[in-house]
Amino acid sequence: MTSPTELTLRHYRTAGFMVDVVERWIPGANIRRDLFGIIDLVAIAVDEPLLGIQATSLSNVSTRIVKARASSGLAVWLRTGARFIVIGWAKRDGRWHPKIVELTGAEMAAKVTTEMPRKKRKSRWAPGDLFADLENETNETR
Repeated sequence: MTSPTELTLRHYRTAGFMVDVVERWIPGANIRRDLFGIIDLVAIAVDEPLLGIQATSLSNVSTRIVKARASSGLAVWLRTGARFIVIGWAKRDGRWHPKIVELTGAEMAAKVTTEMPRKKRKSRWAPGDLFADLENETNETR
């Protein structure tokens, strides 16, 4: 499986950003520690503000937003003019797609900047089955 961090690195490098991992592994405690407790990756590009990124799976996006809002580090990060996003990854139709939520302003309002494609639901009916019962009833009454 490809990790959310790997997917995010590839996504932003393709978009022209220089991006690198800033979370650390702490060997004695066997844990990962994010920069300021909330940032996994930092991305830079010419004429763009500094971008802090929290990469995760789609199912954990809301949890990461709550955690980021509770962090005192995020308020300082945003006041510097830098941006902060949470990017959640999920597979749709065999391909990885991101949902990107940006937290902005002093109130840390969440704004979805990139939506996930919707899952295609399978119909309960196969093509031609919709009127099969009617045809059977009609043929039996004849």
